[in-house]
Amino acid sequence: MIIKEFHIRKYGPLSYKEPIKPQKFTIFYGENESGKTLTIEAILKLFLGKKEYKKKNTESMYQNINRISDFPIGYVSIKSVNGEFTIENGEFIEKSNISLEELKNILVVRNSDLSIEEDNRKEPEIYTKISEKLIGSKITEIENLRKKILERAIITEKGSLKDQKQAPYKTKYDTANTLLKEIQSLLPDLEKQDYFSLEEEISKTKEQIEQLEQTLVNVKLAKQKMIFTEITEHTVGLEGLVDEISNYEKYTIDKLNQLSTLYSQIKEKSDNREKVKEAIEKTEEILNSLQKQLEENSKTITKTREKSMIAKTLNNDIANYEQQNLEKPRLVKAKNLSLTLALLVILVGPLISIFMPNILYKSISISIALALGIIFLLRTFDYIRKLRTLDNIYSTILKHATTNLNSSFSNLENLKEEISKIINEYESALEKEKELNSKKLSTEERKKELDGTKNELNSEIDKIKNQINSLLKELSINSIEEMQEKLKKKSELENQYQSLISQIEAKIRVSGIREILSKNLRLTKNELTSLKNRIQELSNQINIHEDLAQLTELTKHNEDEIDKEIKIVREKLEKLQKQQSETQTRLRDIFKEAWSNSLYPEFTNQNTDVFFVSDILTLKETLERFVENMNKQMEDEITALEILREIEDEERKNISTLFQDSNLMKIFTELTDSRYINISYERNEGIGRITLTDKSGNIFTPEQLSAGTYDQLYFSIRLALAEHLFGKNSGEKAFFILDDPFVRYDKNRLEKQIKKLVDLSNQGWQFLYFTAKDEVVEIGEKTGIDIIKLDEVTNDKKETK
Repeated sequence: MIIKEFHIRKYGPLSYKEPIKPQKFTIFYGENESGKTLTIEAILKLFLGKKEYKKKNTESMYQNINRISDFPIGYVSIKSVNGEFTIENGEFIEKSNISLEELKNILVVRNSDLSIEEDNRKEPEIYTKISEKLIGSKITEIENLRKKILERAIITEKGSLKDQKQAPYKTKYDTANTLLKEIQSLLPDLEKQDYFSLEEEISKTKEQIEQLEQTLVNVKLAKQKMIFTEITEHTVGLEGLVDEISNYEKYTIDKLNQLSTLYSQIKEKSDNREKVKEAIEKTEEILNSLQKQLEENSKTITKTREKSMIAKTLNNDIANYEQQNLEKPRLVKAKNLSLTLALLVILVGPLISIFMPNILYKSISISIALALGIIFLLRTFDYIRKLRTLDNIYSTILKHATTNLNSSFSNLENLKEEISKIINEYESALEKEKELNSKKLSTEERKKELDGTKNELNSEIDKIKNQINSLLKELSINSIEEMQEKLKKKSELENQYQSLISQIEAKIRVSGIREILSKNLRLTKNELTSLKNRIQELSNQINIHEDLAQLTELTKHNEDEIDKEIKIVREKLEKLQKQQSETQTRLRDIFKEAWSNSLYPEFTNQNTDVFFVSDILTLKETLERFVENMNKQMEDEITALEILREIEDEERKNISTLFQDSNLMKIFTELTDSRYINISYERNEGIGRITLTDKSGNIFTPEQLSAGTYDQLYFSIRLALAEHLFGKNSGEKAFFILDDPFVRYDKNRLEKQIKKLVDLSNQGWQFLYFTAKDEVVEIGEKTGIDIIKLDEVTNDKKETK
């Protein structure tokens, strides 16, 4: 069976330009991502079919086969001894009679992995299935039959008993044996016991206990009846107290606190009112003092006002004088200059005229000199007049000041000091008047506020007094002391009330009927009547007919002593019953254990008090019968499993023919230069494994081999299995799809391996060798192998992962 032709028209990015017709040995060469892996995946999917490749078990078997989810468009043409057929959608499995496992583990090597199954534990299953197909072995049917027997059997595969969900065989068997041993040890004791005399003594002891218990009940009832009588008497006393206390209900601590608060408020506000009165008096004193100061200051103002006006006038005159006096130095200097020039001109003019040529010039020069002299003199007199005017002003100021101020002044400086003093005195008086008026105004406002506060306090005090009078009237008392007396009396009554309540509660608690007492702190008269009626009702319910004297006598009994006597008699009864029941307890436990494990379904009444020897003998026979039946069933099941195991071992020996009756050893010997002389398949304790023996007699497992030898071994096994599958006798060969299977070989071993594949291809085997290694191409070219370069036969699209 060989691949005659294939054409992948479309698979993801992969597309072949034309159909490919591989030879007996064809190398498909391409760099990574050139389409090698996708070509193998596409051929596999065409072999498997659309439905099969999507199944979960197929995906787990062919890892990453669905990297591209699309189904390839194309075909594979197969040629076999039975004819040719085309594969487009899963026809290969049906027409070739090859399983998915055989296709994966024999004909196709993906990802450079030559192993038979990645999981070594599944490898023997492949050999088993191939063996069954070739030689008609029934190992799988035997295994399934053994599993079904074990599922329903009462034993495990190793022959020991087991429990099932609905049938706990082991537990029941062990329990039955344990119970039989216990019964065997108990039977002698049962024969010795005499139950009748023991039962009579037990009966008398029970009667004694009943009499004591009845006496105890009567004592308790008598005491309870006496308690009810006392409660009734206390209730009558409470009714009187309730009436008396009701007269004092209005006298409460809150009312007393209210009165105390009101009296405290009156005292506080009265104290505040006195303080306000004192403040008013002080304010009035301050106002009187301010008024006197204002009157005195007013006189001062009147007295100093006229002098202040004169002083201001004089101050203005002095200011004017001093302004004009600033010109005096200049006037004095100008006067002296004018006088000097006048004298100079008058004296010099006549002298100049002497030198004049004639009288006219002399007259003119003298006239000019006289005129100029007169002008300068007039000028001098004007300056003198101004200076005298300044002196007159100075004298007038001093004279006026002396007259109006009633004081003589020698100079202006003294006058100016006096003027400043007069003006300051007047202004101080005015400032003081302003200050005094301000103080007076604020003081008057303060007095007004104090008067308002006083009036408010008077109003509040009156209001509180009214409240006190109203409260006193409401309480019908005249003072807070009387209120305190009322509360004291009320407290005494309440203490009496509480004492009676406590006594009633204590007696009710002793009687065990505490629920009849109201939870209210204060019982009303109606509630007291109800309580009294209820107590009477309970007292009537007590079923005891003794009169008061008899009841009193009964109450004298000590309950603890009666209890103690009952306890002693009970202990005696327990010893007797224990003597009787120890064996019975053992018997009851045996029967219950048998019944709970479904070993004695006849035991239906678990409350049975007495068991007889006949009962236990019947149970013994039932348990012995059950154990005997279980032993027989165990023997039968063990025998059946042993027979199946012997048949399975015989069948499994046939698997070794896959290794012995094939060219496996020949192929492997040639590949390894005859380093190994034997390959065998052994099965030990249900686990199959391959072993190899070298020339020195050393035995190896595949895991102990080098990587290259390991690959050679499993490639040889694949060839041997294929030889068996495709007809060792008919001579039909098969194809192999290889994805760089020898990547772990060095160049020499690789060349040797490829040459061996060439020899095998010449025998009829077909190899489609996909590689990215240049040395494989180099060896192929040297050996004359057909080489197809993927980049030349596929369209220009890169593989994507």
